[in-house]
Amino acid sequence: MTGARGRALPVGDLDRGWPWVAEAAASGCVEPVVGSGDECVLWRVSEYLVRCSPPHRDREQLDAAYRRATWLNRRVPEIVPPVPAVDGALVYAVEDGSMAVWPFVPGRHLDRDSPAERGQAATLLARLHAAGRRADGSALLHGDFYRRNLLVRDGCLVALVDVDDVAPGWPREELAWATLELCKTPDGCRVCPQRAREFVRSYAQAGGAVVDEPLVGFMLERVRGELEANGAADADADLEYLASISSVAADLRTWPGDWPLGLA
Repeated sequence: MTGARGRALPVGDLDRGWPWVAEAAASGCVEPVVGSGDECVLWRVSEYLVRCSPPHRDREQLDAAYRRATWLNRRVPEIVPPVPAVDGALVYAVEDGSMAVWPFVPGRHLDRDSPAERGQAATLLARLHAAGRRADGSALLHGDFYRRNLLVRDGCLVALVDVDDVAPGWPREELAWATLELCKTPDGCRVCPQRAREFVRSYAQAGGAVVDEPLVGFMLERVRGELEANGAADADADLEYLASISSVAADLRTWPGDWPLGLA
């Protein structure tokens, strides 16, 4: 029952909180999931995913995010919250981190080169922001709205996963980040202006927050954050990824400073 990074499935904690999942694991229905989490370790156990987060993820913050996601799920069913434990908890403390259990949702990652799938993503983002909108114009945000967290099955967007960062914030910022992530050219080295215009229009037409200030500045801020987080001087840095986001930053600096205001 060893998962990625050599970590063993925490069967004792699983039996304490989700005994029916532990029973499935004991029967041999366990499969490590590789390549679906940048910082977490995952196992598929029958129709569930067991997911262990690293120690730097604060358990109380995760619990708050999961409870917000559970609230949002009742309004936007594509959002996938964790499965409650027998005591109602959504996350357990385990050795070297935290653990939660999720329903397994079959599907593939969104294809950002598909106009139809980008349009569905823009609509889903608008619905998410509308569901969690507050009187001051802020809303509940997903926090990591990009293609690997968007699952598609039979051409339909069916799930938005990884809700660790659901929290209040400003919709315009998440719209800018999503536009940046989902509207890149196939080589990932720049944002396609036509795709970006279509994405923002689809978001607005689906009832998203009013875009009343430029987004390009938020897009550049996100890129700078990615460059800092991935550390160009880090020996373990993904140099190909760093090169691509550096190219994105250079391209965005040529965009009009008020983009996308005034789009017809």
